[in-house]
Amino acid sequence: MAKILVVDDDPDFVEITRIILESNGHEVSSASDGERSLYAMRQDKPDLVVLDVMMSSVLDGLDVSRKMRGDEKLRDIPIIMVSSIASSPYAEMFPTDEYLWVNAWISKPVQPDNLLKKIRQCLPKPVEGEVKPPAARATVLVVDDDPDFIEFARIILKSEGYEVLTAERADKGLALMRQALPDVVLLDILMSYTFDGLNVVREIRNDPQLKEIPLILVSAIVTGKEPDIFPDNECLSTDLFMSKPIDPDDLLKRVDQLISQQVSADNACHEIGGVLGVA
Repeated sequence: MAKILVVDDDPDFVEITRIILESNGHEVSSASDGERSLYAMRQDKPDLVVLDVMMSSVLDGLDVSRKMRGDEKLRDIPIIMVSSIASSPYAEMFPTDEYLWVNAWISKPVQPDNLLKKIRQCLPKPVEGEVKPPAARATVLVVDDDPDFIEFARIILKSEGYEVLTAERADKGLALMRQALPDVVLLDILMSYTFDGLNVVREIRNDPQLKEIPLILVSAIVTGKEPDIFPDNECLSTDLFMSKPIDPDDLLKRVDQLISQQVSADNACHEIGGVLGVA
């Protein structure tokens, strides 16, 4: 199977991960800090690296990923980033000024099945002419007035192959929707402008060109169950609702679910059209 390097300063996590991977036929080595991990990679190049974000060494996971992508011999190694950062006090330290070059993201505690699934997704080399999975072709628009959340969502979605568009104002997000017709929209409800997320939902659902676009509402204030957030008790149709802080795995799962449903619906329409002789 594959040679996998596990980089984490938590020996318990390293040992548990080793057991999971070796029981599935992988060859596992480990490093407890960033410096040792880079040395190990250059001595014996692994097929994949499982890399923790926050480590108590000079080089943390973010530094290691940047150095790998800047090294001709290491840049093609797939990286799976793991961390509990999304739900920890370190969340505010998440980088907001650069794209994090990783292939996949997993939150701790890591579920064995999910880890193995991510490894399978990252290991295969792309074949010329091979049809890419939905994520590799899909576009997600993130509309939020919080630049840190926008960057967080952008990094997570890009790590799974999505094209990501962003807007920090609701009116600009709506304009971008009409221009780009994204596959999914991630939309904050309450923004610091007169024209907020609720206005965008109304516009989308009344626009024949936009009303079929899957929509995920997000908010740090409401949960989606409060009836009084919608004026006059109106019902604003959305596909999903997520409360902040959002778990990266949950975000990817929900977006992927909507994309897959959309692809299935489009395929069904094409099949029906073919049966009826409609182009």
